[in-house]
Amino acid sequence: MLRLEAATRRYGHALFEIASSENKVDIFLQELGEVSNIINNSIELKEFLRHPNIPFGDKKKVIKQVFKDKIDPEITRLVTTLLEHDRVEQIRKVYYDYKYLVYKERGMKIAYATTAVKMSNEEIEIIRERLSNKYKKEIEVQNIVDPELIGGVYLRLGDRVIDGTIRGMLKDMKKMLLAKGGDTQDVNKT
Repeated sequence: MLRLEAATRRYGHALFEIASSENKVDIFLQELGEVSNIINNSIELKEFLRHPNIPFGDKKKVIKQVFKDKIDPEITRLVTTLLEHDRVEQIRKVYYDYKYLVYKERGMKIAYATTAVKMSNEEIEIIRERLSNKYKKEIEVQNIVDPELIGGVYLRLGDRVIDGTIRGMLKDMKKMLLAKGGDTQDVNKT
């Protein structure tokens, strides 16, 4: 897992350096986001790109056809590089890493709010306002849906984590009981 994260960071950093040198930071941000959405939301395309029996050359041709004249050649090169290294599924992570660098350069931050179900725009706005006021910076909130969460919100902003999930609360309760020397037999099942 850590190797994949390091690789996606390298791709995001490399793309950011190219974008910065060519004054295309915003263009790359928009296009990489669109490519990421298309690949992640198209089940047929994703299955085609992941299929082990389809030659790399065929996959590369399809990518070029799908995105022909719609995206910068550097973005196409990135996607084909990810394909070549069996990492096309990591395109979303590369996008987030790239976006993080753009926001960092502009003094903005991204908070990731992981919930069991999709948050409403109003809920996202409430979190955004509170975080922006607390940290005195413009903050964008990205909602990540993880159906395995029982409930609550797991919020990550840079190195800071606020675990407001039920699982997190149960872990805190277990620690408190252990510190007091309480019986944790039933709590250990969480």
